[in-house]
Amino acid sequence: MHWAMEYRPEQRVVWVRTEGRTTTEDVARLEAECARTAREHGARGYLFDHRALETFLSDIDIYDGPSRLEKVEASRAMLAAILIRDEKPMLEAFAFLADVMNNRGFVVRLFTDELRAFDWLEKEGRPSPASVPLAPRGTR
Repeated sequence: MHWAMEYRPEQRVVWVRTEGRTTTEDVARLEAECARTAREHGARGYLFDHRALETFLSDIDIYDGPSRLEKVEASRAMLAAILIRDEKPMLEAFAFLADVMNNRGFVVRLFTDELRAFDWLEKEGRPSPASVPLAPRGTR
């Protein structure tokens, strides 16, 4: 598997484009590089464009994904938008991946449209009103 990664500061997103045949070793290297890049830049999300992948991980390797991410200290606070082709084998594999990741506390959503993925990252990445610090009492 080959990939290209770039950090987009205007969106605070790590954008990754992948292609080719997937191996567990490649995915582990990609996960480590993504986590390191996100920490270095203070990113709030990822956009993974997997539409050019030719093969997918096995169900066992997908199920081990959250454990691999914990080992590289990937943050559960990060959003992950995943772009995939609208084809049954890819939809099934990545639907399972999204279920596994979401069930283990990571925030993952699948998309077939790039603009919708960015829109979701933008909307979901804003702080909620409860997380915005209030002015101290007595100051106005």
